[in-house]
Amino acid sequence: ADQINLAAPLTDGQHIIVPRLGAASLALAEGSQAGQDGGLLDINTADPEALDALPGIGAAIAERIVAYREENGPFRAVEELQQVKGIGAALFEKIAPLVTVGP
Repeated sequence: ADQINLAAPLTDGQHIIVPRLGAASLALAEGSQAGQDGGLLDINTADPEALDALPGIGAAIAERIVAYREENGPFRAVEELQQVKGIGAALFEKIAPLVTVGP
């Protein structure tokens, strides 16, 4: 329960990852922005290093996510990640439960 912000407000459609006892959350272990949204990484504020820590996301795709965000403004929904070159359906399915868009 230490990895989950129990006081964070919930939003409709938000995914909360509750790790098993003794397991570390990937987002909390890897990203400094994690924890603010119940352990989810906010793709609108995450830096390339935090994005790179997501499964299947390398440095090049992390940079493309940041570039997409700078060119098009903040992501309005997690599904918008599929507009970033290199993020197909399979990769999106892996990372979707680990990310969120801020309020």
